[in-house]
Amino acid sequence: MADYSVKFVNDPTTKQTWTMAIYQTIPNMGVFDNVSWKQASAPPSGSKSVGWALTYNAALADFFSEGDSGVYESSQVLASNLGQKWLVTNTDGTQQLAQSSDAVPDGYIYIANTSGLKANVGIGMSGVGSVYQKGVLSGSTAQFKVTPRYWASIFNKVVAGEVISTAISATDPVEIVFAGGITAITLTAWVEGQTLHFGDRSLTTSSVVQTPMALVNMRSAANREAHAALEQARTQRLAS
Repeated sequence: MADYSVKFVNDPTTKQTWTMAIYQTIPNMGVFDNVSWKQASAPPSGSKSVGWALTYNAALADFFSEGDSGVYESSQVLASNLGQKWLVTNTDGTQQLAQSSDAVPDGYIYIANTSGLKANVGIGMSGVGSVYQKGVLSGSTAQFKVTPRYWASIFNKVVAGEVISTAISATDPVEIVFAGGITAITLTAWVEGQTLHFGDRSLTTSSVVQTPMALVNMRSAANREAHAALEQARTQRLAS
């Protein structure tokens, strides 16, 4: 059962399908990549909900990129407690996570790379990776302070694990705040005049961002072009 949920409503005034991506930020984001963690696509007059439990994960991932766009594809995601340390080992010819008995500060997850190779390590929630550190050297330790904030944007297209800092969204993000006992939030996309609005229409749980449609169309065209190149690169990578 989900502890928290977000419903995405796509108003008929948008006249097109949009995908909402939810992502997390944690302290020291300059060191880490946050990625598209939850996605919800809805056509005009449609809606889609996503939810999650407050359970935590340690993760390993492969990373590929094309141009400015990059995607982490999780290769291993394991349940983790806060205050737990993990090791990246090279076992049976592949990188794997193994629990360490070493203690770490409360509220943190540490991942030490002992594999002899670079590793893309991360943390997640509810079984899905959400924040990664790319190319951690063997002998180094990634330290994640797990105090996530939640954000949402809408995209023409976005995939799980896509790096948010280089993804091209149609709108700026809105922060999702669960306060006062609220556990379910509705975010809506709608158009008034020549402006796309996205956020909480009631203004009780988040702000609303406004983006001129001319800019939305420009960003959407760039998004489609980037994703076509990214998908082609991924196909070539899988075939090689």
